[in-house]
Amino acid sequence: MKLHWVLSEPTPYHDYFLNVLCEASGWDLIVHYVNPSTEIHPWRRRDPIRFRCRYFKPLFGIDWKILKYALDEKNGFVIAGWSSFSLIALIALVALLKRPFIFWTDTPDVKRSRTFVKKLLRLVVSNMVFGSATAVMGTGKPGIDALQAMGCPSSKLVCFPFFVNLDVLKRMDEKGTNSRRDGKIIFASSGRLEINLKGYDIALKSLSRARDLSGNNNFEYHLAGAGPDEERLKNLAANLNLVDQVRFRGWLESNELVELLRRCDVFIHPALRDPFPVAVLEAMAAGMVVLGSDASGSVRDRIVNGVNGFVHSPGNVQQLADQIANLMKNPGSISMIGERARQAAEQWPASRGVTILESILSKYS
Repeated sequence: MKLHWVLSEPTPYHDYFLNVLCEASGWDLIVHYVNPSTEIHPWRRRDPIRFRCRYFKPLFGIDWKILKYALDEKNGFVIAGWSSFSLIALIALVALLKRPFIFWTDTPDVKRSRTFVKKLLRLVVSNMVFGSATAVMGTGKPGIDALQAMGCPSSKLVCFPFFVNLDVLKRMDEKGTNSRRDGKIIFASSGRLEINLKGYDIALKSLSRARDLSGNNNFEYHLAGAGPDEERLKNLAANLNLVDQVRFRGWLESNELVELLRRCDVFIHPALRDPFPVAVLEAMAAGMVVLGSDASGSVRDRIVNGVNGFVHSPGNVQQLADQIANLMKNPGSISMIGERARQAAEQWPASRGVTILESILSKYS
């Protein structure tokens, strides 16, 4: 069977998983991208890929080539999202023709305010998906819960999160202690520098407060990413007297980010809402202690508070500051908690994703 996988854009973690899928399965895989890249994720470097791919070329708003593939009964589909007219048209066509397809989505925002027209369109498309898809895959338990709340039958729901390269991110023994030989704790965050989305102002305020609570000034905070609020965050760091501790790293390519994470101890993810951030998965795979808000799907899915990381309420400066201060006062706990984070990450290797897909699609091959 030819398997057509439709994604919004190329990403390093999708490339990694699809390469693993190509090696592990006998499917003829073709990947279709709606967009070549986005302003939010301006990746310039791409590792070698072992699958065929193409980009949508819409005419009158629709990529007609993907619809042509749907006419062939030998083709199966994994369709990620319904964010474009091409995707909606593809879903409608494969549903009409009763072609096997899997729908995959990040954690839907069921509480988001929408216009009447958008609500109606969302209802029509979701009912079509839930009624016709072979399976509906959600990213972790938060995604499954949201899809069930939208009306998807539980019999069709499958947990299928994002997958990261556990081997590349594995922390070497010597790198697990380098950053604390002089007692310094290195914190990090990665993501778009957009305060109303990622909440990095909360991280800065909490670090400042934790410094005062613990009396520990021997730390660094590396903030990797680009976005519209970079200057605001730099000004805030200066106002909080954190200039000597905070390092604004700018946009980092995936290999550069891996090197940063493997040298750091604690990952702060104070997002105000983040469906299922891969950044949290990468940090756990790197053996870091994650301090994440429960507005982040992968935090709710993977972090057991106080065991393999710490969870705080979004926007709660004091709660996050207390967690940071506790680590500053007890740096010896960082390695143990980070090791547990790594163990949790190892429960979701890419091979597990391949097995899930094989179990869904085997009956159609």
